[in-house]
Amino acid sequence: MQEKVESLYELMDRLKIRDSVLDNLAFAICVTDLATNKILYVNATMRRLHGDEVLTGRVCWEGMGNENKRCAFCPIPNLLKNPGKSYQWERDIDDRHFQMYDSIIPWEKGRVAHMHCRVEITKPFNS
Repeated sequence: MQEKVESLYELMDRLKIRDSVLDNLAFAICVTDLATNKILYVNATMRRLHGDEVLTGRVCWEGMGNENKRCAFCPIPNLLKNPGKSYQWERDIDDRHFQMYDSIIPWEKGRVAHMHCRVEITKPFNS
């Protein structure tokens, strides 16, 4: 029993470290379950972009895009056609320009996930 408790504490420490690192990046990060499309994780930057709305547990296109189906620009089909490769693209959102980075990654509990990262590049883009 003591080993299980220690193992749980180690896991909690690793997750705190992961969250601490990802929450301090300028990149907005969202991780979704590839099988269910449910949001597994968002970092602090992504939460701020979405008005601190609770996104975890919601289907990606409902939480992130306010849509009722997969977004037309979703990068997942491109990622599935090219396993092991990342997808880089740009998109305007609400008069702001973003550089996007998407990839398929392993996640907790053996899940396969889609990681979406974005960083605003409006000022350099418009200069």
